[in-house]
Amino acid sequence: MTNQPASDAPFPEHENDTARLDTSTFDDAGFTKTAAEPESPSPLVGTMVWGLVLAALAVLTIVARQAGLVLDLGQILIWLLLGAGVAMVVGGAASLARRKK
Repeated sequence: MTNQPASDAPFPEHENDTARLDTSTFDDAGFTKTAAEPESPSPLVGTMVWGLVLAALAVLTIVARQAGLVLDLGQILIWLLLGAGVAMVVGGAASLARRKK
């Protein structure tokens, strides 16, 4: 075992050698530079759409009960699913267009 530093060490082996420390990763204050912070992720379109579907179903049920109306549950669900599908397609297209910029 030798007491000599490895050849790729960041310290000079002799007094006349220059240090091999890469300073491009440090800012002016001496702190390490960080990569650009990624944008915070936006809520997924599907999550927002299904949340709106559930909220619409709840509001419709409450209003119908308060007004004394009898609604066909099957038809309500079909219309809500149709609206959710359209909203997902539009939201996905908008997200794709935003990412391409």
